Amino acid sequence: MEAREKLDFILEQVRLCLARKDFIRAEIISKKVTDKQLNKDDLQDLKLKHFTLMVELYSNRDAYLDISKSYQSIYNTKIVQEDEKQWSNALSRSVIFLALSSFDYDVSEMLERFKADPRIEQLPAYQALLTALTTKELIAWPLSMEAELKEHPELQDKPQRWTDLHKRIVQHNIRIISEYYTNIRSA
Repeated sequence: MEAREKLDFILEQVRLCLARKDFIRAEIISKKVTDKQLNKDDLQDLKLKHFTLMVELYSNRDAYLDISKSYQSIYNTKIVQEDEKQWSNALSRSVIFLALSSFDYDVSEMLERFKADPRIEQLPAYQALLTALTTKELIAWPLSMEAELKEHPELQDKPQRWTDLHKRIVQHNIRIISEYYTNIRSA
């Protein structure tokens, strides 16, 4: 069996498992796909299909960091880089899900990497969100770019995500305050 045919077969199995809502089996089967297979130039369409399926799989359990990494992989694909609509869509979704992720070292590193990407300047609302999350200043709620962010389909489809974003902003503010104070009381 050729590499393309094998990869296509595995991805079809994952798609069928997701259609049946068998998320555990879909995840097990998806682990058969390796980065080495996906990084071949002639398999870029299957790479997009794979990461689109992974977004669907991770969305089931709200694994925001994994969703962000999947969109980042889509963003870094050559055929997506050539189309402005596709790369802006993938980049904005990756930033949103990264902002929704619980803060840790990986998230901090990815935030800085996205902030340094020159294309983020073409998406000012997402650039402002990245800047707010990477500076050591308190973030005011409601956000200054709230109207633009609320228009994004990922935040419109599930209102819980907007609540999660608010929690992440509060957590950011607590992290910043904790650098200056040892005891904090809330009323």
